[in-house]
Amino acid sequence: MIERELLLTEVNDLREMNDEDGAAYWALSEAIRAERMPDDPPTPYAMFAARMRSVPSFVTISALLARESPGGPVIAAANIGFDTSGENAHLAQFDIEVLPEHRRRGVGRRLLAWAADIAQRHGRRLLLTASHDSVPAGRAFVERIGARPGLEDRESQLVLAEVNRDLLARWQADAATAAAGFELILWDDIYPEEDLVAFADLCEVMNTAPRGELDIEDQKVTPEKVREFMASNRARGSFVWTIIARELATGRMAGFSEIFGNPGRPTILNQGATAVRPEFRGHRLGRWMKAAMLEKVLADRPEARLVRTGNASSNAPMLAINIDLGFKPYMHSTVWQVETETAIDYANVEC
Repeated sequence: MIERELLLTEVNDLREMNDEDGAAYWALSEAIRAERMPDDPPTPYAMFAARMRSVPSFVTISALLARESPGGPVIAAANIGFDTSGENAHLAQFDIEVLPEHRRRGVGRRLLAWAADIAQRHGRRLLLTASHDSVPAGRAFVERIGARPGLEDRESQLVLAEVNRDLLARWQADAATAAAGFELILWDDIYPEEDLVAFADLCEVMNTAPRGELDIEDQKVTPEKVREFMASNRARGSFVWTIIARELATGRMAGFSEIFGNPGRPTILNQGATAVRPEFRGHRLGRWMKAAMLEKVLADRPEARLVRTGNASSNAPMLAINIDLGFKPYMHSTVWQVETETAIDYANVEC
């Protein structure tokens, strides 16, 4: 019955989705966002469309939209993407969204069949996806298809009005002793061209972050990828602030911390990566960078109300810093992995 009722629109490249389909996809995504994060402000269509059309060139994302009638609302959608630069060539990531009233009717199974087929045709043997505790149906679906949990993630948020400014001042004062051989540099929405090679190398410290049981290889970061990221970020209308901790004696970059924001949702900022090279840990650089960044946020973004961040539940050192700063649990997520063949077998079983 579902086979005859669903009208499917395939978009081979998300960057080329037209406005009619894009607006319908956005409406579905907003409905899912309201279910997952009901207290959040809406995401404007312009912000959603800019995000779709600014995917970096080394990433391919395809989408499938499901309707019940021509020109009708999108009741479900899937997307699947993978890195085409040669990194993690065994891997693809997918996402399936189905409106609550259309779940448990075989819609998700059909969308999964499409996504798994694309993965198989491109030689991707493993699929990753995520579920969120605020939408239990997501976890139930991935468990049914035979996926297994690979990484537990704690998403936390900080209410900026409740930040302990004395603590920020104390952490920065402590750095005068603990990090006496280092300095902090702020990049305000610009990555200097002369520093791209060193910064790309620094970004690879994220390969030391916990991965749980995920079958993921180290990521190689190149200056070209950094440029692509910045171009994509600008195309979205977003900004990024980056604080670099640099060793004075050698000029070597020891660590970094990032904050992202978009004027489409000015009240919520997102904490990106915060990382310190293993050989420079123990100087309280992480606390120094985070405190300095929050001072800038409080001074320069008075419209911001929240800062959100995600950390592996096993990342005790970073969680300790965030907890001390006042971050509180907001949502729990799980990253799942499933072999492509397993997903295909499930999708092909008769309902």
